[in-house]
Amino acid sequence: MNHIKASIPNTLTLLNLSCGALGLYFVFYENNLSYAVNLVFIAAFFDFLDGFVARLLKVQGELGKQLDSLADMVTFGLLPGAMAWAIGAQHSWVILLSLFIPAFSALRLAKFNIDTRQTSGFIGVPTPMNALLWCGIVIGSDEFTWIQEAMSDPLFFGIIVTVSSLLLVSEIPLMALKFKKLDKELKLKLAIFILPAVVLLILFNLSALILVYLLYIISSIFLKFAIK
Repeated sequence: MNHIKASIPNTLTLLNLSCGALGLYFVFYENNLSYAVNLVFIAAFFDFLDGFVARLLKVQGELGKQLDSLADMVTFGLLPGAMAWAIGAQHSWVILLSLFIPAFSALRLAKFNIDTRQTSGFIGVPTPMNALLWCGIVIGSDEFTWIQEAMSDPLFFGIIVTVSSLLLVSEIPLMALKFKKLDKELKLKLAIFILPAVVLLILFNLSALILVYLLYIISSIFLKFAIK
């Protein structure tokens, strides 16, 4: 019975991975970044659900932890790197900087698995948030000319890729969106990040994910000092 229960969250994790693999197909073989973005959103739902179900069924284990990281590497590491590669295809050698994304994602996920400091929060930007940044860039490039023009500048493109990759392995303490009880910390998260993020998404649609990414980092730093 326990084996069957444990297979449920693992199956959800594999669905996450499958979304990432299918997204890579759409980027490289169909040149369809919109489908890839949609698959990131679906995978993010599975990524949330597998942990929730594992805790609900009390079947958390080392296998699920390692499998989750492998799935995240594909969906939130390789796939955003592929998106960046497609966006920067006109930048000759600068396009190679796109390889930073999967490389630093792998390092970030490996560090997370052995870092005991990251039980209630994160050190460095989590890979799903970085993937959402690149989804926002893809969507924003279709909706706003200035974003498309900015990403067509090789210097700007190189800076965005490099900085976002380095933030994955930075030592910046960042919040985890875990909801256990309505305490002061949760109220602050609602006030300084969750509600403003919802407002941004309502006002600017999914292109606001770029702003949500920045808000996440800024509000996490603020939260760190506010709860001391």
